[in-house]
Amino acid sequence: MKTIPTSPVTLPSSSAVGHAEERSDAFAGTGTQKWASLGRYAPLAWALVGWLLGALAWGGKGAPALAILVPVAVVLARVRLSVYLYWVAYHLAVVRALPAYAEAWFDSAWPGTVSWLLLGLVCAVPWTLFWTKSHEQGRSVTMVILGFLTALLPPIAAVAPGHPLVAWGFVLQGWGWGGLVFGAVLTGYAAAVICTKQPKVAWAMIAAGALALWLWGASVPQLPMRSVGMLHPIGTKFGKPPVNGEEMVSRLEKVGTIVRRLAANPNFAGSVLVFPETTLGRYDDTFAPILRGEILAPAREAGIHLVLGMEVKNKAGERYSVATLFRADQAMQTVAQRQPAVVSMWAPWRAGSFSADWTGDATLRLNKDIELRVVVCYEEFLPFVHLLDEARGHYIAKVVMSNNWAASSMGLPIVQRQHTEGMARLFGRPVVRAENVPIS
Repeated sequence: MKTIPTSPVTLPSSSAVGHAEERSDAFAGTGTQKWASLGRYAPLAWALVGWLLGALAWGGKGAPALAILVPVAVVLARVRLSVYLYWVAYHLAVVRALPAYAEAWFDSAWPGTVSWLLLGLVCAVPWTLFWTKSHEQGRSVTMVILGFLTALLPPIAAVAPGHPLVAWGFVLQGWGWGGLVFGAVLTGYAAAVICTKQPKVAWAMIAAGALALWLWGASVPQLPMRSVGMLHPIGTKFGKPPVNGEEMVSRLEKVGTIVRRLAANPNFAGSVLVFPETTLGRYDDTFAPILRGEILAPAREAGIHLVLGMEVKNKAGERYSVATLFRADQAMQTVAQRQPAVVSMWAPWRAGSFSADWTGDATLRLNKDIELRVVVCYEEFLPFVHLLDEARGHYIAKVVMSNNWAASSMGLPIVQRQHTEGMARLFGRPVVRAENVPIS
């Protein structure tokens, strides 16, 4: 117990007060050089906490619901550098398998590693910008909510995985837009409550909440994302997309074999077969006769509709990753990926970059009553793309086309899938997901 001094006390200078305010709560007020020295390492400690939360929330044995606490815990930080490093580490942990994935894509380690580091540095900006060390509840609530919402908006949202809204989807299943509002407000309120507690009490509350969310989240059964009614996703082990004519012909024949086998089964009459992203590689009209003979003809004879992924180039030379619906009545419709993968595909500073259109309509219409929303691969990571789909009104199912041919492990594909699952749960949407993986 401290002894209250009876003699006059000299107040510290303004510079000393400023120095004390910049220390972590764990070290401030100790009055010893030892603890002041340790306080210098608080930003690194916060980075470690951010990494642990990202790693525990996302991945094979992760519980995404845990990410709800990520904006809440950081209100206990005392300096902005701690906040920034915390969020950098969190985002890097979410996609910790990215460097290995990108190495297979680029045939080199450094582009993927640099891209991964830049991702973390950029994604931390909106959260750090709106952070406040004020313990006034109204201000804390407002700042946290602003960070929550700003992180959902492009351009930063085009590269930001692990947004807490996805985590809320696992908890607020079927809440839809109400879940977005409630999740943002409750996040702000929880942060405001935490920052008014004594540090030991606050950390105990966060630890208890983290344990509860992790245990609950780890027990939630995975959303199947398999066949829904007439929709049937086709998983493949084709590996890398074809890069020349010979490989393209071989790919068309493989797809044709799958279509003919299913067309011979009367149970698939009238169904929609969904293939992964870039199934047909860089397609052009040179291969149209093979496409019609090997794939479309047997499908139409059986009354089967096809959704095929491919890369195309328009007359202006713009490249797109597209999903094309080939209906059994010979009608055709194509929708483009709204946000291709940054650096590997979407790189406006480089010739040959894929094009992006955040406001594009990704609706495929089987008839006047049946509409599908298409999400193409990298878009799975981006909650704002899912929100744009919901803003367009009613549809019967979400169709996801993914291509993870470069994955040396399933670490990143699992995180990618978890993002789609969280958003689908939030809006109560059925999902079919077609994925291509490396050749086994």
